[in-house]
Amino acid sequence: RWEHVRTWMHPILFQVFNIFFIAAYQHILLWLIVAPSYVAMKATTTPLNNLDLVACGLFLCFFLTETIADQQQWNFQSEKYRLINSKQSLPAANARGFFTSVLFAYSRNPNFISKMC
Repeated sequence: RWEHVRTWMHPILFQVFNIFFIAAYQHILLWLIVAPSYVAMKATTTPLNNLDLVACGLFLCFFLTETIADQQQWNFQSEKYRLINSKQSLPAANARGFFTSVLFAYSRNPNFISKMC
């Protein structure tokens, strides 16, 4: 998507945009996401309990699912573009244009769903 933005922005303006939005704003946004967790961690004297373990387990499951789905999508897209660039005919799975096997057989965006959970 940033390649599209570059086409209608002056290169110097894009670098300013990159510094203040792409780099700085996204880091601030990530900091705002984790700040409440840090405050909660520092303000509590309660030991971890079973609910904390369940939450940690769910996080690890969703993180693993997101990682696997991202890799599956990367492999699919890499193979599709390798075939296109070498002028080979695409198998039916690649000709469709989007991945529909493994995790993607259950959801169109398992990586995004996992990230949101």
